[in-house]
Amino acid sequence: MDINYYSILNLKRHCTKDDIHKAFGKLVNSQIQNCCLVMLCEAYEVLSDPFRRAIYDEYGGEGVKKGVSTNELYIGPWTYHRDVKSTYSKYCALNNPITNLFIKSNGSVIMNFKKNKGGPDIVKLRLQLTLSEIFNGSIKSVKLKRRPNICDSILKEMPVLNIKIPRGFPTGGTLRFEVSKPDTGHNNVKTVYLFTTEDLPHKVFKRDNMNLIMVQKVLLKQVLLGTRVVINTLDRKVLRVNITEVITQDYVKLIHNEGMPDMNNPSQRGDIIIRFDIIYPLYLPITDDTFWGVCLLWP
Repeated sequence: MDINYYSILNLKRHCTKDDIHKAFGKLVNSQIQNCCLVMLCEAYEVLSDPFRRAIYDEYGGEGVKKGVSTNELYIGPWTYHRDVKSTYSKYCALNNPITNLFIKSNGSVIMNFKKNKGGPDIVKLRLQLTLSEIFNGSIKSVKLKRRPNICDSILKEMPVLNIKIPRGFPTGGTLRFEVSKPDTGHNNVKTVYLFTTEDLPHKVFKRDNMNLIMVQKVLLKQVLLGTRVVINTLDRKVLRVNITEVITQDYVKLIHNEGMPDMNNPSQRGDIIIRFDIIYPLYLPITDDTFWGVCLLWP
């Protein structure tokens, strides 16, 4: 029984070349894990080539695969190579707007890429970092994501970039990486990735340049009698800070040289700034002699 390539791609015999490309791109998404993928690619190879399609329209599938021999014409047989990756590469190239394609009568493709006057492709991405990663410096592994393109997902996985984060790297800074990959011709295509950093929320600290700001909740009694603040720093130290002054709304406590390191001079560090959030009680018990005694002594 002769193969109906038009039926495989859900096309009519009068379809255009664009119809063939669109139909193949639509159907291939649902056929990746299906044994019909090879047959789908074979139908695309036949119908997307004008010369091969003309033979099929005139002589059917047997004419394509067994060849055609007449008194005036001989056309050799053609057999699908069953390399679906090669077919996908051709499909992607035909849908690449920066490529000039010239298709020979035997189905091979010559690609002549235009010179990219605008330079490499630039992709801007966000890179979220924890304060610990920035404080200590780290290697951040980022798996690049492709645009939703069936060709890319089948041909190969995207690379993983290992991004070196310098100690004290500033918020909103940009890290630049170039990735070269072979295209479907013989040149290399460069993609420049620009990563703009963002600080992920920390449960204690908020960064302000090289300083680390924290807010400590205190009770009204602690405001007057003093308190001790225990701080777990980003370099895993435990600081016990005694607050002996009367705490007001504008009062801050500075702990020098315990903040973020300077990227250009890691031995130099900012400060930890402690601000206070005073919790006022809903009522004051009359029996609290200590509290009322302090209030009477407080000028």
